Amino acid sequence: MLTIRLSKFFLGGFLAGVVLLAAVNLYSYSQMENLGIADFYYEFGWPFPVYQAGSILHLDQIHWCGVIANAAAAFGVGLVLGAVSHFACARRRVPS
Repeated sequence: MLTIRLSKFFLGGFLAGVVLLAAVNLYSYSQMENLGIADFYYEFGWPFPVYQAGSILHLDQIHWCGVIANAAAAFGVGLVLGAVSHFACARRRVPS
């Protein structure tokens, strides 16, 4: 069975993956209202939309499935980057 010891390389890669997706979502939020279009929907969130607003009736809604999916995606990307960094540094026999 494949086991990954919680080394500092794994934790660093995991945190890098989570911070990367959080930064992309924060950038998406900062660009949300810069469109200048009042009659269309605009939303933010990547890879899944998290919040949607706009239209003449001023619809505001949070997509909770998108929040959960983005959290799961950040966790998955963190696991993959953590495993890659752990195995890359373990291959070079760098003690952690």
